[in-house]
Amino acid sequence: LLTNVALSQLFTLNDSVYAHTERQLLHDLYTTLNGGQWTTHTHWLDPKIGICDYYGIVCANPTNNNNTDVIAINLSKNNLKGELPMQLFAELDGNIHLKRLDLSNNLDLIVNFTGFEYLTTLELLDVSTVASLELDGIGGIAESKTLHSLNLERNELKGTLHPELYALTSLRKLYLAQNDFTGPLRNDVGEAWSHLEQLYLSHNQLTGTLPLSLGKILRLNIADFSNNNWSGGIPTTFNELVELTSLDLHNGGLSGPLRSFHGCESLTRLSVADNLLTGTIPETFLSSVDVSSALNLDLSGNQLSGSIPNGMTRFLSSVDVSSALNLDLSDNQLTGSIPNGMTRFESMTIDATGNQFTSIDMSLCAMSSWNNGYVSQYECQGILCPPGTYNDHGRLTQDNDECLPCNGNAFWGMTQCLTPSPLYTDHEILQMVYVATGGDDWMYNTLWNVDSTSACFFMGVKCDEENNIIGLELQNNGLTGTTPKELFLLPHLQTLNLKGNQIVFSFEGIENAKELTELQLTETNTRDFTGLENAQALEIFHAVNNKLTGTLPSELWQLTTLQEIWLSGNTFTGTMPALMGGLTNLEELHLAGNDLTGPIPAALGKLTKLRVLVLDDNKLDTLNSIFNDLVDLEVLNVSKQREGGLMGKLPAFHNNPLLTELHLDHNMLTGTIATTFLEGYVNAAYKSAVVVDLSGNRLTGTVPGSLNHIEDLTVYLEDNQLSGLDGGLCQMSQWMGDRVGTFGCDAILCPPLTYQITGRQEDAAQACINCESNTDYYGQTTCEFEGLTTADILQLLYTSTGGPNWMVNDGWSEYASGVTSDGVTNTGDVCTWYGVQCETVGYNDVLGSVVKIVLKKNNLIGSIPPELYQLSSLRHVDLASNGINFKLDDIAQWKDLTFLSLSHTMVRDYSTIGNAKALTVLELEGNNIAGRIPDGIFDLVNLVKLDLSENKLTGYFPNQITALSKMQLLYLDGNAISGSIPNSIKKLSNLVTLNLSGNALTGHLPFELEKLTKIRTLSLAKQEAPGLVGSLLSFSGNTDLIYLELNGNSLTGSIPDSFLELSTVGASDGAITVMLHDNLLTGTIPENLATFQNMDIELRDNLITGRIPQDICMKLEWNHGNVGDYACKGILCSPGTFNPDLGRQSSPVSKCQNCPNDKVSFYYGATSCVEGSNPTKQPIQAPREPPTRAPTKKENANTGNKNPRENLEERAILIELYDMCNGLKWYRQGNWNVEGAHICTWDGIYCGAENVESIDLAANNLIGTPPSSLFKLSKLSFLGLQSNPIDFSFYDIESAENLAVLYLYSTKISSLDGIGKGLSLVEVNLRFNNLSGFIPNELSNLINLESLTLSDNKYFGYLGETYDTMLKLRELRLGSNALTGDLPKFNKQTNLQHLDLSGNSLSSTIPAAFLSNNKAPKLTLDLSSNILVGRVPAEVFGRFNQLVIYLRNNMFTGIDQSLCNQSPWNNGDVGNYGCSGLLCPQSTWNEKGRETANSPCVPCDEARYLGSVTCGDSDRVQFNTQSFSGSSALILAKAVIIISPVIGMLFAYV
Repeated sequence: LLTNVALSQLFTLNDSVYAHTERQLLHDLYTTLNGGQWTTHTHWLDPKIGICDYYGIVCANPTNNNNTDVIAINLSKNNLKGELPMQLFAELDGNIHLKRLDLSNNLDLIVNFTGFEYLTTLELLDVSTVASLELDGIGGIAESKTLHSLNLERNELKGTLHPELYALTSLRKLYLAQNDFTGPLRNDVGEAWSHLEQLYLSHNQLTGTLPLSLGKILRLNIADFSNNNWSGGIPTTFNELVELTSLDLHNGGLSGPLRSFHGCESLTRLSVADNLLTGTIPETFLSSVDVSSALNLDLSGNQLSGSIPNGMTRFLSSVDVSSALNLDLSDNQLTGSIPNGMTRFESMTIDATGNQFTSIDMSLCAMSSWNNGYVSQYECQGILCPPGTYNDHGRLTQDNDECLPCNGNAFWGMTQCLTPSPLYTDHEILQMVYVATGGDDWMYNTLWNVDSTSACFFMGVKCDEENNIIGLELQNNGLTGTTPKELFLLPHLQTLNLKGNQIVFSFEGIENAKELTELQLTETNTRDFTGLENAQALEIFHAVNNKLTGTLPSELWQLTTLQEIWLSGNTFTGTMPALMGGLTNLEELHLAGNDLTGPIPAALGKLTKLRVLVLDDNKLDTLNSIFNDLVDLEVLNVSKQREGGLMGKLPAFHNNPLLTELHLDHNMLTGTIATTFLEGYVNAAYKSAVVVDLSGNRLTGTVPGSLNHIEDLTVYLEDNQLSGLDGGLCQMSQWMGDRVGTFGCDAILCPPLTYQITGRQEDAAQACINCESNTDYYGQTTCEFEGLTTADILQLLYTSTGGPNWMVNDGWSEYASGVTSDGVTNTGDVCTWYGVQCETVGYNDVLGSVVKIVLKKNNLIGSIPPELYQLSSLRHVDLASNGINFKLDDIAQWKDLTFLSLSHTMVRDYSTIGNAKALTVLELEGNNIAGRIPDGIFDLVNLVKLDLSENKLTGYFPNQITALSKMQLLYLDGNAISGSIPNSIKKLSNLVTLNLSGNALTGHLPFELEKLTKIRTLSLAKQEAPGLVGSLLSFSGNTDLIYLELNGNSLTGSIPDSFLELSTVGASDGAITVMLHDNLLTGTIPENLATFQNMDIELRDNLITGRIPQDICMKLEWNHGNVGDYACKGILCSPGTFNPDLGRQSSPVSKCQNCPNDKVSFYYGATSCVEGSNPTKQPIQAPREPPTRAPTKKENANTGNKNPRENLEERAILIELYDMCNGLKWYRQGNWNVEGAHICTWDGIYCGAENVESIDLAANNLIGTPPSSLFKLSKLSFLGLQSNPIDFSFYDIESAENLAVLYLYSTKISSLDGIGKGLSLVEVNLRFNNLSGFIPNELSNLINLESLTLSDNKYFGYLGETYDTMLKLRELRLGSNALTGDLPKFNKQTNLQHLDLSGNSLSSTIPAAFLSNNKAPKLTLDLSSNILVGRVPAEVFGRFNQLVIYLRNNMFTGIDQSLCNQSPWNNGDVGNYGCSGLLCPQSTWNEKGRETANSPCVPCDEARYLGSVTCGDSDRVQFNTQSFSGSSALILAKAVIIISPVIGMLFAYV
């Protein structure tokens, strides 16, 4: 290229100075913009050619080189590259008269408007489709007043329209289409652009309404507003645009009526397609249009209704007949007929398909030139397909030449085939079901009797994405009567679950349920299967426990589609028919618990897909050799055959490679175990644990060593006649759950001349016991004792449960050794033994003399011997909090048993508990009982107290429990019981205490709760989100109520004025506790509560805005005297202030604090302040004061980046989350997956500059497992998915390098695998999950953690040193688990402010180095409800000035007196009550274990330790041991420390 210097030397001599300057400008332009690579650059840089001949240059005087005057530059589509050098124009100092500049479609050109102000004569500027365009400075060209046309299209311009654009008042044409402009147009846009003739704004993301001022642009003739996100309707002022010829509003999001446009007399093109316009076509539509050319009208894709108005026909009659008319009315709701007034047009294209036209004027069908000649070819069908037909176009065309038949189509021009109108709507069918099955008395009938509600919202109704009913889940719901045949008219019904209802199911009409694949009729009154054979699509059929009799129903064998049959628990008789062999698709067959006889038929060998065969508890007698053909068999159970049992030789099962469960126990099988037994397992496609139960047969010989090819085998062989055990098997360390590695051969079978209740050794405390009277067989389970005395039976209990290691074994151990402590022979006076009480005091060896055994929390480990049932007079048995198992098979022998406590044991099977008919108290707390409440409990009609708390119970609240009418104390808290509280709760009219807290209950509080007139304690708190909803009851009928706990739900509305108004507690000046915090209550506190002289009420974190009544602020005793001390602030902090603990002032140091300058609180009782204004309160709040949190929508809008660029990859990730986690049924899903809605506007999504930074979807009905791609959100710092029934995977968490806060509490998460890679985490909350096992060591990798919450899970074992690496910890919450071992020192952390280890089994003294390096100014420490012993040491705690410490319910025997002088401790209680403010003294108690205002420590001789929380045997938590002197306490403490590893091993085993 020539340099600028060279160029200047080449200027021709006859160029004028001005021409010389223009030439230099063009040459510089050429050089700067890579002219050599231009697509066309003809004559550029040729010194012999005048500049007016350069390609793209236009001059005013092209033939006069002395006065060239360049007026136009057109270099469109010419491959210009680089930044446009506007300084060149500045150098001409206004001596250029350029009028037109077109640089469009240069994809590598960069344009900046700075400098355009020098182009003072510019009339047209086109910089559309360039590489980069910066609008700053564009207002400079407004000074010229000459710019008439500006084109900025296709430049990815973002944000709201640049303010300087509105300053271009001289514009006549403005092109801004196909950018990314957002936000609304200014209201004065019509005044700013009053001279516009053409305006193009299509294909942006503009929002808001179209301003009325647009009607002031009177010269406007072309306007395109299409493809935006407008709201509102079409402005009425458009009628004033008389020069308008073309208006495009299609796909704009507009709603409301179609305007008439009666003043737009020049309009020839109008499109309002694909909006949401409603109403009819106006009578005056386009009434003044004067058209002599083509007319194009597109009204398609709206919701216009009514007929085509006569006025429109008159308007068309005024149009020049020679004009071409294109009319699109398709996809509306127009009715009536297409009028014949259109026949005056010889040539016309009309699309009226997709409406509801019932006729067409036949004269139109003769218009041969219409629709491009198709009317000539197809007549009427060239306009619309007739009723009863359809095709994709709604009419005949060249590409689609047949209108297909469809009986359901009633209108002309249908584009799809509609099914015939059903006899009943889905809603009507469900109402028939509701009425026929007693819907008003169902346990749960939410919304079923609300006519205006979609059926998809009915409780138990399942719909697909198109709102088709595909399932009814009405199990255990109190249905009665007979199901109506109309039920099967639900056309898309796939699953029907009526389990557990007292209904008669009728199969009449089931042939109409073409898609029904699953039918559950377990535990119903269905007896007749006539018609079942017509369910030809059925794959799964359940009818368990239905009291069915006779032979197996023949109807089943006709359903060849069946994959599962469940008919267990009936009384079917006869043999298994050979016809079963025809069900070749069958995978599972369950016939257990019937009276079937004969052999297992050979025809079953044809069921080659069979995986599970369960036939136990029948009367079958022969196995048959069918199993070699069942190569897919995984589970076989033919155990416990009655009346003799299975006979014959034990098969080898050598051709069943997938068999992992084999149960043939308790039969009469003979022979030896073949050396080929299960040898096919070697060739299995996968390896897994194998369980084989051959116990209780007559097998002989030696257990073969060939079984060693199975690496992980649990085999039960006890109670056979086995004479040998191959020694090589004793080396199989993984066998028997790894017990062979610990106990050797004994873990498989006890050797001859020994026994154990299980026939083998399962743990250290259950070794095989010598028994000389036994035979020479392996695996004996009993010893042939003769003439057992009471002492003998109790000694069996002692030896079977590790008696020498009991915490207290006075009397028991002496009898075992044969002598007492003073050397005298022990005579076996069992009545003096620890924990044993007799009918009469003194030695009595009558088996009926022992009436009470209390050994709770005594370190019993092992199995309770069945001989204990021989103590037939037992009335009270308390074995709680021990590591025992106990078979309850013979519990009926304890016919006088009234009290049974097995809480916190390993007893899991309660199937026979119903045989203990005399029980009045049953305590089964904390036993990991899973599934529904054991049915046998409902047979215990004398129960007064039932405690099933802290288990894993699921399902709906059981209606059967209301039959226990004597019940006074019912504890079901800490489970996962779901559904609403049934109205039948009123039947438990004797209830004094009802605790349902910590479950997953939903729905409203039933009014029937107010009919429990004896209730004193009612706790429904902390339900899994969303929890209980609706209004708060007045509880005016519960006059004796003293404790009401409803916190942690989603209750709304105000507190009723009549709340507790009839309470007798208020009248008697008694104390009452009300917990309503963490709800959504509004309004204020009702004044009538001032009648209570003493109330503890918690109301924090609601939406209360009304002032607290002054009378209430004067109740001196309220809230432990806090109201007397702090007036209204003792009730709630006022708006603008907060208290992080209680939302109120509770001590001189726990005050209501003013919010920081940049934060606010809007409600009474705030525990934190929020940024910005008008915050959004979610139904379930996140834990308070996170280091990083999700901002409110208002806060997100104030970040300064109101329109961040959307990241399409992040959008795809969020859509994946929506699809995988049940997005269509989220409670809050605003804008999710809505086309055109920016992800930063989606509910729960908050953005920073251009990326998602926070996801807050708490309590939003997410279901499933969120995708790991969430961790690809590079700027994500807050992830809140708590209170949703989801699982969660931490795979790839290391990709989320900015993730600081993770809330997954109250979910279904079951594993933390991978969390250790989340190195950026600062706060993690995993409370209220089902996490179990040892706390994972990988948590120690999280060295940046400041807050970790793992409380209310199932963790066990030692704490260890997992937390020693977390030096930044401020909060650690591990309460309510099953942790064991010593109390860790926690001496690495320096700023620990909250430590919660409560509700575990930590067992040691408090170590001297405990918290030794902690420098936090204030500490809250909870060590309550453990097994800590010794003294509360001053050397540990004396250095803390501000301490809140909870130590209750341990085994402390002393407090260093100097600690009793720490006045500020426990919010001043230590200052007021001394040592009692820390722990109640020995021989006293209260429920808090320490003295507080109005809660003194009450005398009780049985309270042996400091901080007792109960008195006597009624204690559900506290120990029950004998009194100890100081030395005895020390011995006990040492014993606890010694046995803690054993406890740890026990929990590991569990």
